[in-house]
Amino acid sequence: PMAACGSAAATARAPASNGAPAADPARVARRGRRRRRGSERSRASSNTVPSVMTEDSGADMSWLEVYLGQAGHEFFCEVPKGFMKDAFNLTGLSAVVPFFDTALDIILEKQVDLSSFTEEHRGLVDFACRALYGLIHARYIVTTPGLTAMRDKFTNTDFGRCPRVHCLGHPVLPMGLSDQLQQHKVNIFCPHCLEVYTPRSSRHNRVDGAAFGTTFAHLFLVSFPYHVSTKPHKAYVPKIFGFRISSQSAYHRGRDPLEAASSGDVAATAITAPAPATAAAVAAAAPPLRPSSSAGGAKRRPSQRSETAADCDVSGNAAPSRGRRAANGGTRGGRGGGGADDDDDDDDDDDD
Repeated sequence: PMAACGSAAATARAPASNGAPAADPARVARRGRRRRRGSERSRASSNTVPSVMTEDSGADMSWLEVYLGQAGHEFFCEVPKGFMKDAFNLTGLSAVVPFFDTALDIILEKQVDLSSFTEEHRGLVDFACRALYGLIHARYIVTTPGLTAMRDKFTNTDFGRCPRVHCLGHPVLPMGLSDQLQQHKVNIFCPHCLEVYTPRSSRHNRVDGAAFGTTFAHLFLVSFPYHVSTKPHKAYVPKIFGFRISSQSAYHRGRDPLEAASSGDVAATAITAPAPATAAAVAAAAPPLRPSSSAGGAKRRPSQRSETAADCDVSGNAAPSRGRRAANGGTRGGRGGGGADDDDDDDDDDDD
């Protein structure tokens, strides 16, 4: 028997009659197993609406459990069913998501009969389930329980780290560049450099950015300010042979002048700074002096002022002058009604 086994193994390893080497049975078996595992993964990924969409799957796991367990969905947190059952939290979603009622029943683990649905309709229901849960998720994570759930994931670095070198692996937050469906994929926001990046793993490309929205990341940092980075922001300074590049160089074309000056040479900062005002410019910008009211057009002496602090009332309004008080019939000495006599005296003086 041993000789027979040895001869069989030798025969398997021997080259075939056509000159090609014979395949190793163990290697062929390993290839077959890999192919089967790959086909199972592809079937699992194509079955986007699991268990509840098929009648023979056996409802061991709910749609939500399978959906959150798929690769690339690590950014999601589990939304409580009580939140999804509240009609107030679903306001306006029925006009955005197709098959809204069917998708909501599937997410809430209700009995749904899909035997009459075609393959095309099943695909639409699949999209409806994903879109509906994503929009509900975006509303949940801006509530107090949702922020707390996402804080635990942020503390555990489930969202990843910033790819920027000077951020030194600071934890990031998921965010979307739009609140509308099918506009942008999910991105990551770094609280240290305040920049937006693409996730490192390509499996996150299947996640819609509307599932996190444009508000969550910033509301999270405002709600938990101790997660805001206190490290000084360090900018990269490009150099050639150890010298910083001038901000006037074409290297900085299209960049902000202040940013270019901060990364360029020191002399460039003087170019972007405003020039100091000269004495001539100050004199030209000064308001002109009011002409004097004295006879002969003489210049007003510094001691003569039209309105002083004593001439102003408590509210800041100018008090009436002597001429205005006299016109009202009163004099400084307390005499009243002398306006007509004064006019007669003036006429006598003119006659003389």
